[in-house]
Amino acid sequence: MSDNVDSQNDLDKTHSRIRREIYVRERLRRETILELYGMTTGFGVLPSFVYSWMAGGSLHEYLKRQHSDLPARWRFDILVQVADGIKYLHKQDIVHGNLTGDNILLDASGRARIADFSHSVILAEADSRIFSEQLPGDARYVSPECIASGCQTGIPKPTKAGDVYSYGCVAILVCRERRRTGGSMKRVKFLWKKSGAQRLFFRP
Repeated sequence: MSDNVDSQNDLDKTHSRIRREIYVRERLRRETILELYGMTTGFGVLPSFVYSWMAGGSLHEYLKRQHSDLPARWRFDILVQVADGIKYLHKQDIVHGNLTGDNILLDASGRARIADFSHSVILAEADSRIFSEQLPGDARYVSPECIASGCQTGIPKPTKAGDVYSYGCVAILVCRERRRTGGSMKRVKFLWKKSGAQRLFFRP
């Protein structure tokens, strides 16, 4: 019985993430935002999104493969493109809520596009039902203020300032000379739970 309840809860959360992404994405048109073509079925229980094909994969994985060979100009251009995407979202009063190296994808020409809007919030409708269940982003990219708010409510509240902090973490990821091996996420979550209102900083 418990397994069935957990499975249903997981399914409900997934449906909530799908509704949230569709609702946010239908109003976005920008070359630095991953284009959503529509949805399809037949690949499992849940419907599937159809996006533009990103041949370069995620920024995080691309850096793992090519890090030592990437010129400074390329790194600068990537950060400009990501900044353009975030600026566009914020002008629409949309907070991304989970900007990480895994949620920035590269096309065949190496241009960056922001993806994954399952954590996003439209500020004017933040109290509506579709945004009532917030989802935690990657703790390594979450701002101290959001971590502090999460200690009060259980889950960090996405903000524009939080997106800017996450962008700074992405900039560190792109600009550092060597790829840093990530620490255990169990340790990050442990520190988060124990932090109370303390300001903890995690580098990606």
